[in-house]
Amino acid sequence: MREETAKNSRFFKLYNSVNTRIYSFLLIIVHNHDDAEELLQETATIMWEQFDQYQEGTHFGAWAIAIARNKAMEFLRKNKKTRMV
Repeated sequence: MREETAKNSRFFKLYNSVNTRIYSFLLIIVHNHDDAEELLQETATIMWEQFDQYQEGTHFGAWAIAIARNKAMEFLRKNKKTRMV
């Protein structure tokens, strides 16, 4: 239980340090606040689910942006017929 609490604390500390940067990155790509916010939530969920795969000591922001980029590209592919990029 204590180990899980430490993991939660570590994740949220790291996530809070990059949250704004991820949102800004997504907004630049999708040009819509609502879409960027939704993608941010999806990115955070994936980051949490895959946090065990994150290698401690590597650049957390780069890892987070890579996940966000994948979510944004998936979003653009799904919406390319209805949205102009």
